[in-house]
Amino acid sequence: MPKHNLQDGLDKEKSNALRTEEPKPRWKEDRVERVDRVERVETVLVPKSEVNWVPVRLRVDANYKVTGKISGRGYLFTGAGSVLDVDERDVEYILGLRRNKSCCGGGGGQAIFELAGE
Repeated sequence: MPKHNLQDGLDKEKSNALRTEEPKPRWKEDRVERVDRVERVETVLVPKSEVNWVPVRLRVDANYKVTGKISGRGYLFTGAGSVLDVDERDVEYILGLRRNKSCCGGGGGQAIFELAGE
């Protein structure tokens, strides 16, 4: 009497079931839409930023990182005498920065930045 292996019967059922299922689509084919031709290409012109730059010089021997209050641009000055072009909208704020080394809350203080002459 021949011995029947239960596992062989299950394997045959699985392979038959796999053959009868529809083939699964490939992932690339599901997500890509084929386009035979392009109807129209639109060119978009972006206006050039009209920023006026003003040279500003650091007066103290230190590294200063300043963020412009109006433009939000970051400026990194490295050492006394370093000059950077600053957006003109930020110049008033940057020139107004002072070192607060005055006595008794007298205000004032030494200016950190100055306009760099041409």
